[in-house]
Amino acid sequence: IDAVEPNSDQVSIYPNPASDFVTIAIHGQELKQIVLMQADGKLLKTVQPQQATYELDLNDVNAGMYFIRVSGNRESIVKKIVVTH
Repeated sequence: IDAVEPNSDQVSIYPNPASDFVTIAIHGQELKQIVLMQADGKLLKTVQPQQATYELDLNDVNAGMYFIRVSGNRESIVKKIVVTH
């Protein structure tokens, strides 16, 4: 897992905590890939968004803590999210 950068303003992920979905946006870069991982690093989802902002469906994951790696054309940023149902 890349370094977690909780204060990075390059990526917006909201709402957090989330229940049904999160909206992900990367600023100043092209959004290339979104990876959802469990806290232990197990890969759950990988998507290649076709737009600058993406809504990631969370209805098929259990409540808990997860990491989202957001990759742009210049860098990858990992942020923590909490899913509640």
